Amino acid sequence: MHRLNPLLTIFVIIFGSIILLCSSQAYPFQKTTTFGNAINSFTHKSQKIFIALTGRQPGQKDAQIEYDNESFKLNTSLPEDALAFDAGPLSFQHSHYTADLIIPHFGSEDLSWLSQLPSAIHPIIYTHSSSSQTLPPHASKTILATKGHEALTYLTHITTHYDVLPDILIFTHPHPTAWHNNDLLSLSTALTLSRLNPHHVLAAGYFNLRCHWDPGCPTYLHPSSPDPALLPGSDALRQEEPLVAAAWSDLFPAEPVPADIAQPCCGQFAVSRAQVRAQPRARYARVKGWLEETALGDEMSGRVLEYLWGYLFSGREVSCPDMRSCYCGAYGVCFGSEEGFQGWFEMKWRRGQYLRELERWALSEREVDKFRRQGRVDEVALMDKLDPGRIDWLEREIRGLEEKMERVKREAWERGRDPKNREID
Repeated sequence: MHRLNPLLTIFVIIFGSIILLCSSQAYPFQKTTTFGNAINSFTHKSQKIFIALTGRQPGQKDAQIEYDNESFKLNTSLPEDALAFDAGPLSFQHSHYTADLIIPHFGSEDLSWLSQLPSAIHPIIYTHSSSSQTLPPHASKTILATKGHEALTYLTHITTHYDVLPDILIFTHPHPTAWHNNDLLSLSTALTLSRLNPHHVLAAGYFNLRCHWDPGCPTYLHPSSPDPALLPGSDALRQEEPLVAAAWSDLFPAEPVPADIAQPCCGQFAVSRAQVRAQPRARYARVKGWLEETALGDEMSGRVLEYLWGYLFSGREVSCPDMRSCYCGAYGVCFGSEEGFQGWFEMKWRRGQYLRELERWALSEREVDKFRRQGRVDEVALMDKLDPGRIDWLEREIRGLEEKMERVKREAWERGRDPKNREID
């Protein structure tokens, strides 16, 4: 027994470290942070462990948490005054640029959020069903079959309208909110587009709407040397890697297979007219033809193209902009310092930890109730050790963090209204 204790101690330390490191993916660590590089490297090597320990994919929000008290479930609804908040002269709220918003619609998604967009953005819906949803007066609708999730919609629009394009094209999914939208914009698609800075898009040429690196950055697919273990149909997170390698000669026949392809997920981006036309129409038509003819199903063909959009438009193999600069320059969410920016995500991480602890208490309480109903007295005696004081403390801490996070976020929004702050942040 005495010989086992040190081993048990080491195991507990290692196991606890894994949990801490995996949970740390909620931090927005960047390439400018040494510790952040270690975290990014660790999470990319241990995603299976992360899923096993947390029950969720890396990048998923803690909306999955189901603590019984409704007031402590993650609130993904948009604050009533968020869209009314003036994002300043550089946003689409005050834009003289024209923009088309291209959206695939699969029939069930609520599109009412489109009415919240600035008038400068013209929604174009490619629907895959006979949905009778009421669209905003300035929206248009086209019937189109689906392939590769959103990919066929995007490529069809580009090849069809290549000669008649607005200043900016925006490509998004139809959901009003999604886990892969930006945390500091309430995960809201409408708020993301309302605050988007068209000048930033025009300067970048191609701009991924997601500021967060995980998943996709700083390194992701390695098509020149695909991992043979990443087989389609497996539980691997990068199972498209060998498929990208196999399809490369069909997609880009005159271009060498890159060693690395990386950009933030998840197939939502904005691109300027000039950037689209920097490539010949034939380039997009060739990729569209591959998509229509490939034997790959809807999911895997879409995953092949998900991380190739930046390369398709710009030829850049890696596009991982600094996260703080992305938030400030593109959306006017400016903290004024790296410490302030990281501090907001530290509060978010702590809130998630406390919510998970509350969930564990709730699970224990449900187990106690079940054993009590079944008359299993011994099990009740072992488990009924809930600490109301700890639960009350957790609830107070969560409320305090939420209030401070909202206040700090609004201050960052206000700071970002000034173009000078966007230049120096």
